[in-house]
Amino acid sequence: ERERLEEDLSMAKALLMLNNVHLSMDLSEDGDTSVAQVVKLKGNRHLIQFLITLKQKVALLNRQCLLLRGDMLYLSHEMSVCRHWVLQSFRMAMQHQSQEHSSLQTRFERLSKVLN
Repeated sequence: ERERLEEDLSMAKALLMLNNVHLSMDLSEDGDTSVAQVVKLKGNRHLIQFLITLKQKVALLNRQCLLLRGDMLYLSHEMSVCRHWVLQSFRMAMQHQSQEHSSLQTRFERLSKVLN
């Protein structure tokens, strides 16, 4: 259990350190390193590759989160517009119903007078 906790803590530390690292990769096929900046990393090769991949996935998820937030703002606006439209339609239907009721009430009163 303690070993697992230490591994989790070390992974969290690595992620926090990677938070301050910006990776910009320009990989060329010919292997020309004359203009490339060499960075030396020490440690387990697989763990370093995993951390770089994890960093890239976190950056991708952050971008997707921003897109989703934009979509939610758009949907929120559309819901507001839809609510306004439904409310306006309901008011118009109620006005129409009220006018229809008034008209029928007037006709009924006239008919009642004629029959009495």
